[in-house]
Amino acid sequence: MKKILLVEDNEMNRDMLSRRLAKRGYAVVMAVDGAEGVTMARSESPDLVLMDMGLPVMDGWTATRHIKADPATARIPVVALTAETTEGDREKCLAAGCDDYDTKPVDLERLIGKIEALLGGLPPAHEKPSPASLSHDLLTPLNAIIGYTEILSERPQARPEDLADLQKILSAARELHGRIQKILATQAP
Repeated sequence: MKKILLVEDNEMNRDMLSRRLAKRGYAVVMAVDGAEGVTMARSESPDLVLMDMGLPVMDGWTATRHIKADPATARIPVVALTAETTEGDREKCLAAGCDDYDTKPVDLERLIGKIEALLGGLPPAHEKPSPASLSHDLLTPLNAIIGYTEILSERPQARPEDLADLQKILSAARELHGRIQKILATQAP
């Protein structure tokens, strides 16, 4: 089982992403700030780090530089996670030593593809981010709805009638997610 260190200060993002990664078969350890992330990269020896860039105590850029400068942790791939998608942010993350870059809200399938590529030794496929603020504002709460609905659907104590309703919610949320992404794609420069 591959171990991922998730360095994220937002409790909802940390909870949602860690659960969804665990569901995909990854062991997940977590840090809530950059300094703790650097310490845990050393103590936990993860296979990969997901690094929020806007962290307290020590930001993600600095934390990544520390991880990449330490011979004990330099080999660990780091994926930057950020809601900042203005021109130059991707390059700033890569210049800090990140091996790849992904935008928030997290699109789990896209992120899993990047994780698998890095863990499998494939070069990352850097892509241009979508329109940042609109994407973040619309998709963050929708991704939470999808994620928590998936979690509730898997509970063994769920009643069949509740499962049917949860599947309807999940289906509608996924359809809305697809529609929003199509609209955002037409807004891209």
